[in-house]
Amino acid sequence: MKDCEARRLSTTSLDKYNLLTDELKEKFGKRPIRSLGLPELRQYRESWDMAPISAAKEIRAAADVLQVLHGIGWVRDNPAKLIKAPQTRPKPTLPFTDPEIEKIMWATEVYPNKGIYREQVAEEVRVFINLLRLLGASYSRCGDTFTGQV
Repeated sequence: MKDCEARRLSTTSLDKYNLLTDELKEKFGKRPIRSLGLPELRQYRESWDMAPISAAKEIRAAADVLQVLHGIGWVRDNPAKLIKAPQTRPKPTLPFTDPEIEKIMWATEVYPNKGIYREQVAEEVRVFINLLRLLGASYSRCGDTFTGQV
């Protein structure tokens, strides 16, 4: 953890490494880290109930931790490098429909320009949304919805 802090990782990343460390302690108790091999790490992976993308990130975090431990001589090798990440099949994101775009643009009109928000913030949000729409996709009309590559 000191190495992670020295690398100035974000608080979110530090929290994830702390969680990983706590989970490993819970799963393997007081066993020395050098006694953990590929079978134990696979058994640990099999206990997860998470999405494939989360599991892939968890495997990467474990490999990072074990790589540091390998570098300082606490473990002989890094068995996490041998664990394959689950296959991920990302779902395609569909473009917004015309009615959805209308609702988004309407929301910018009622966005507050008072309190902690400075003047003209609603206009800035509208400009930003339009910029995202223009840069994010090339659309072609097809019925009521937009289709195309995003």
